[in-house]
Amino acid sequence: MNLIRTLLASKKFVAAIGAALFVLLNETLALGITEETINDVIAVMASYIVGQGIADHGKERAVVERGGAA
Repeated sequence: MNLIRTLLASKKFVAAIGAALFVLLNETLALGITEETINDVIAVMASYIVGQGIADHGKERAVVERGGAA
């Protein structure tokens, strides 16, 4: 249960699930969203995930440099 809370608190995880659901719903419900739009959404979400990872790395680095705990 703690793992689920941790995952749902992760912005990167929620973004990845959102992108996957977007694609899955389009395929399942035949929403008619073009492949180009889907690729754009996936690219934006991947960029967000990478950017959030860089931001998280910066936070952890600052904590380590201060000598504190997360």
